[in-house]
Amino acid sequence: MNKVIVAIIAFASLFIVSCNTETKKVEDEKLTTMPSPVASGITAEKANNYFGTYVSTLPCPDEDCQVELSLELMPDYNFVYSTQRIGIDKEAMFTAGTYHFEKDGNTLVLNEIANVPNAFLVGDNEIYQLDEKQQRIGGPNAEQYILKKSK
Repeated sequence: MNKVIVAIIAFASLFIVSCNTETKKVEDEKLTTMPSPVASGITAEKANNYFGTYVSTLPCPDEDCQVELSLELMPDYNFVYSTQRIGIDKEAMFTAGTYHFEKDGNTLVLNEIANVPNAFLVGDNEIYQLDEKQQRIGGPNAEQYILKKSK
């Protein structure tokens, strides 16, 4: 009797594992077009693994140049935001302040940033700069609006 129960449990475990593997493959395909969630049902804010420095080189909004952007997110809801136009600015411009998460728990907003998009969607070791309507930026330069975690 015990051997039958053990066999049933082993079969059920294998069945569950094989189902999870198939689900993972489908989720991996979705990740190529969407930011990866931190974990099912867990928001970036609750996971607390988004702290660190993120960097990217973005196109200038009004000029034919590029901007080096750096954003450091700290556990105490403080940030340091740095921008420097390559070949134009002699020094980087820094803004420090606080950030908060929107109700979704994955979109963070830099409170002291104005006149430029100030919202980011937190992914896995990267964050996505959002437009003024807090939507993902698309088009041919979309990849430039993904800041990669450097530290």
